[in-house]
Order: sequence, then C-alpha cells, then structure tokens
Amino acid sequence: MKNRFLAVLLFLAAGAAVLFFAREVILKKALASAVQRLTGFEARIQKLDLDLAKGVFQAKGLTL
Repeated sequence: MKNRFLAVLLFLAAGAAVLFFAREVILKKALASAVQRLTGFEARIQKLDLDLAKGVFQAKGLTL
C-alpha cells in the first residue's frame, strides 16, 4: 500500500512539473484557438510571456 501511494504521489508530482514547464506553450495554443473561434480567422502568436508573480500576461506577434 505504501508503494502504491508513493507511486501515485510521484506520478502526480511529475505531471505537475510537466504542466509547470509547458504552461506557456499550452496557454499559447489555447489563446490562439480561442481567438480563432471568436474571429473566424487563423490566429498565430509568436511569443507569450506569463509572469504569475507580477500578474503580467503578454502576447507578442499576434497575427490573424
């Protein structure tokens, strides 16, 4: 039982680490998809900056 708990905990920690490091890529694709659904035009974002400590969100190079 202890081994299963440790395995689940390790799996959740690894998943959280992947999401943490891939958050900008995930948000970039989600934002481009949302803009495309709202406007009907293909949307691309060159760079996305996210600073959670300062509460800053910048999308640079947004093209439709």
